[in-house]
Amino acid sequence: MAHSLTAVVSVVALCAMSPAHALDSLELPGPCDDAYHYRYFANGEHDENYIEWWYFNLYDVEQDVQAIFSYSIVDPENHSGNGMSNVGVITYTPDGIIAESDTFSTEMFHGSYYEADVDIGSNEVRTVDRDTYAIHGSIANGLISWDLTYTSRAEPWFSKDRGWVGIMPWERMSWLVYMPAASVSGTLEIDGRSYAFDGINGYHDHNWGEWVPINVMWNWFQFSESEFSLEVGDFMLHPAGILSVEFQGERTDFLKLHYQVLHTRWQFDWEQFKLVPKKTWLLADNGDKRLMVAVETIQTEGLRMSLPVPLAPDVIIYEQTAGYSGGYWSKNADDGWDLEWSLDGEGFKEYTVRKWLE
Repeated sequence: MAHSLTAVVSVVALCAMSPAHALDSLELPGPCDDAYHYRYFANGEHDENYIEWWYFNLYDVEQDVQAIFSYSIVDPENHSGNGMSNVGVITYTPDGIIAESDTFSTEMFHGSYYEADVDIGSNEVRTVDRDTYAIHGSIANGLISWDLTYTSRAEPWFSKDRGWVGIMPWERMSWLVYMPAASVSGTLEIDGRSYAFDGINGYHDHNWGEWVPINVMWNWFQFSESEFSLEVGDFMLHPAGILSVEFQGERTDFLKLHYQVLHTRWQFDWEQFKLVPKKTWLLADNGDKRLMVAVETIQTEGLRMSLPVPLAPDVIIYEQTAGYSGGYWSKNADDGWDLEWSLDGEGFKEYTVRKWLE
């Protein structure tokens, strides 16, 4: 008991030192880096623009099921009068796509500053240990419910800490990829049909900061299999962005100067009257490593975020499942290139646009 108490006190002290201590040391990110961060931003200047979310996904090849789970908080102290917390889920099955979310008051949100423990109503994220999380929830009057355990199988990494992502200098975002690849087990019930999972592919990341949504448009990609994982956070018409690969335990980051996101085919969203990428190429080369990946959209769901600002556009976040194929190369001693890994599987992607009010 005394040893356990000492460990708890040590963790609390470490988390209190800095909201992103792992960036300033050789330590890997830990549970307190994945914890709630609002108090480190709250200073009375742009608190109404604070946004934070914990994101999880899964993919079951055998049952052809993919799903996204998001736990979020906006304007935690409700300075704007529009603060809220939200739990959103999108499921992709052979029966079609179901997208649902439940919105709660900010008082219904609780986040720990010491680990990734989050409560929004009866929906929760719980830290079992450094590498294992449990997520539970039920939304839309029980239309979708889940009880899942995520166990990391790749080391966490910090993409950015308070990186500039918007127009105003104070628009800053942090992005932590806590589980680049995870093993997921548990159950998911969708409209009365239950799916059981045992060690399927999953992923978890975490974003927080202060920015105006209409100022921050992005491309995002995520894929993992066996010994390989890939993540991209690319901000359109902005110098911020990173493409990162982990292969056999070694991580390689490509900065914006060294990668390209090329949308080469498009599909039309008749509901929102917007073009959405259908095929995209991810190309990266830093002189030592090279990546060439084709990303083909499979299913698309557009989520419309309306802002309580007169004459301001809405933001459409297109959540897409996608097929990934391509290769990852290393430069050899003869200045040639050796193929290290061939990609072939399915993952996720996002694409955002502005939508002016009708």
